[in-house]
Amino acid sequence: MKQTIIATLIILLFNSCSGQQDNGKTNNQTYIISEIPDKEDFLKLTDHEKAVDSIFGDYDKTVDSLLLKDDRLKGNPLLQKRAFLDNRGRIYLQAFENGKPAKVDSAFSRGMPAPCECQVKKDTVFVSMGIGFFGGMGFNVAVFKNSFQSSYYLYIDDVKPYKGNLKDSFSNDLTVKSKYQYLILDNQPTFQEGQQLSGYLTMTSQNYYENSYGNHLDTNYVVSKIYFTCSTKRKLE
Repeated sequence: MKQTIIATLIILLFNSCSGQQDNGKTNNQTYIISEIPDKEDFLKLTDHEKAVDSIFGDYDKTVDSLLLKDDRLKGNPLLQKRAFLDNRGRIYLQAFENGKPAKVDSAFSRGMPAPCECQVKKDTVFVSMGIGFFGGMGFNVAVFKNSFQSSYYLYIDDVKPYKGNLKDSFSNDLTVKSKYQYLILDNQPTFQEGQQLSGYLTMTSQNYYENSYGNHLDTNYVVSKIYFTCSTKRKLE
């Protein structure tokens, strides 16, 4: 009987592990704790990332000078340093329009750098990274105790070209959940402040719709591969 129970547990464990697939066609609900593929390459900053890091380095110096001048600012969570080196993502992305590859910024094929933020609230880590100014895009990942959910978001000022479903009204911002997803974390989340958490996410978004020129409604989705690392901080209410 004991041998039967052990054999059953081994089979269940094997099936659980084998259910995790990074094949672009599986909507994995749980994440894996393992070595991140090509992590050493991610840790080496590209020229583009070095330029971004220098900008954030100036921000850090400004924060330091403020803290030195006014003791009342010490401990203010809004002024916690967010050094790019330890809080960044690298996004590889291909967009599809009406079933065909769409034109995207060439930086996405090399790995687009993006600031990354990890906020902790109770038993959830909210990972977010994005780029843009008057319009842009990014990714959110909610990491729970035993599962996760990823999503893609995009926004633009002044116009409302997006909708998530054909019956929806048009909007200038949109969040699209993953159709397929896969996540590796280098460590089990502690759900406490101060943990350096790194991960590797692949995702294919669900379809969304965009009103292009000539009032033509395009069916779009994105396929992405994302590396990220961040120092967890308390989520502000």
